[in-house]
Amino acid sequence: MRLRRFRPNLGMSRMMMGRFLGPELITAVGDRDFSAGAGNWTASTGEITWDNISMNFNYTVWGYARLAVQGTPGVLHRVGYETILDTSGLLAVRIGGVGDYTTISTTIGVHTINVVAEANGFIYFGSGNWIGSIDNINLKAVL
Repeated sequence: MRLRRFRPNLGMSRMMMGRFLGPELITAVGDRDFSAGAGNWTASTGEITWDNISMNFNYTVWGYARLAVQGTPGVLHRVGYETILDTSGLLAVRIGGVGDYTTISTTIGVHTINVVAEANGFIYFGSGNWIGSIDNINLKAVL
């Protein structure tokens, strides 16, 4: 008789703890790394620019940059980004067109933050006073 070694269902426990990520929701590489400049991003003010390397904020008034995405309302999403220049102020992110922004880290380096999507439609980066640049943005649902 051959004995079977007990193997717990780690896949299910990891899934239950929210460790699995869905596919990338920012599907165009140029919209993640800004290699195509603004790509499909739009800005509410002229204080946001793109230079084929990064998205640059020079805020003196409230404004935002947004990109159409297919987030899932009520679901936790992981936002990844890299701050490559940080001079002063605060930056925030939001998924969906309603609800509050979540303040995010602007120290130079690679960051991730989990945000619940309020609605489907857009990812927003907004600020009223941040001067800096971000790059390598990604967005995935936490499953």
